[in-house]
Amino acid sequence: MLFATINDDVVNMILPLLDQEDALRLACTCRSLREPSMRRALSHFTIRGTYGNNDRIQSFCDYLLAEPESRPLCLRSLFIHDVWKRDNLVPAFTSLATVLRLARSLRELYIARQVKFVIDACPAFAEALASVESLNAFDSYNVDWDVVSPILSRMPSQLRVLRFEVESSRRRRRAAKTQGLHHFVNSLTTLILYHVPNIPDALDQHTVWPHVHTLSLFNGHVHSLRDLSCAFPNVRALRVGNLNLADCATPPAWSHLDFANIEADIPLACPIHHLQLAVDCQDRYTDPLFTRMMEMVGGTSCVALSAFFSTRLLHCAAAQIHTLRVLQLDATRAFWDEKPDTLIVSLMHICVQCCSLIVPQDSLLTILKTLPLRILTIEFRFAPSPEECEKYAQRIIEGLPSLELVGIIRSGSACVEGYTIEASDVVRWDFSGCALYQALSLSTPGIKKSGALSEYSGRRLYDRILDELQCRLLPVRY
Repeated sequence: MLFATINDDVVNMILPLLDQEDALRLACTCRSLREPSMRRALSHFTIRGTYGNNDRIQSFCDYLLAEPESRPLCLRSLFIHDVWKRDNLVPAFTSLATVLRLARSLRELYIARQVKFVIDACPAFAEALASVESLNAFDSYNVDWDVVSPILSRMPSQLRVLRFEVESSRRRRRAAKTQGLHHFVNSLTTLILYHVPNIPDALDQHTVWPHVHTLSLFNGHVHSLRDLSCAFPNVRALRVGNLNLADCATPPAWSHLDFANIEADIPLACPIHHLQLAVDCQDRYTDPLFTRMMEMVGGTSCVALSAFFSTRLLHCAAAQIHTLRVLQLDATRAFWDEKPDTLIVSLMHICVQCCSLIVPQDSLLTILKTLPLRILTIEFRFAPSPEECEKYAQRIIEGLPSLELVGIIRSGSACVEGYTIEASDVVRWDFSGCALYQALSLSTPGIKKSGALSEYSGRRLYDRILDELQCRLLPVRY
């Protein structure tokens, strides 16, 4: 079948998967594909602080403005990473301002670093940013709030996703109240804040955000999680890292969470469907943090647990989390001086000494057998050979007969795809660097062997099990 004869709906599904260069090549193949391929090629534009960048911006704008009724409508995302102060920016960014006024399909806007210099030098560009009506996501990195606030306060768009990181030079100062966010109260669904010194003051502690279901807070101050849950009563996905709590005892008022990524021992006294511990809990560390963390973990009744590999953590999970069905382990930090076999053997707990810890024979294996685990994935800091992967999978399946799927992941390959804007929600796991094995029953009752799966078959089985459990796995590193 010729590509040009494929149904238009199918073509429109395929084109977003192409990068811009491939879309441009496809546009040169035939007339019927030129228009949809050019829409894809023009849908994203990135500005970086490289020599001659102004000429590139001007050329892009001139091309779009040559057909002002149609071409600017193709622009759906604009990323301004950096600009050079020594360049004469006014002509190029004045043209870009004209494009923005016509880009009624723009959905994502990312600004960073020296954008303040552009806004000061070109007021027309600032006015154009503030007049965009179609934005869904706004992302600012290392930009002062004094620059962002005047833009957001006048923006008619109904933002759904907002990511904001305070400029490094102002992280220690008191944040101004974010008056520009008030008219997003009824539209915002995802809020991500980095380095905001006093989060309640920044958001106005008397404001309730009823539609925010994904909340990420990093390196800020909050009086208590109870105050946070009152301001965001309908949160379902929570990510917190290095959060300073004045009141560490009062639990939040959330009845349950679908997902939580925790980098500190915070008092989450509610059921969590998928708990991700982004904390190093290796056996060689005896910090009281681990004890407090395990007390919190024991009360979550989680179905999926993601964490860095830790013998103590496995003991805790087996003893306290009887609802566990999916276990995701990142072993890239564990047993740096040990051989791969030691890691797998220690996982199965067959009388081995590792990191000065003597593990009793079969103690954890016996306990883990009581948990009906269905998926177990392990990420290594090295790249095991196919023979080693199959050997490890077979050992795990023999030890835990309830398993349906085992994943052996190479370090650095546990990436994600399908995001809408930097640091926002992830929708799909990348299996390209993952060896997947299915547990196959033999004629002898109770005995199983591992069967290698293709990327396609593994993804189908993986997605089917997670759909049944109503959860999804993300890399432990956030």
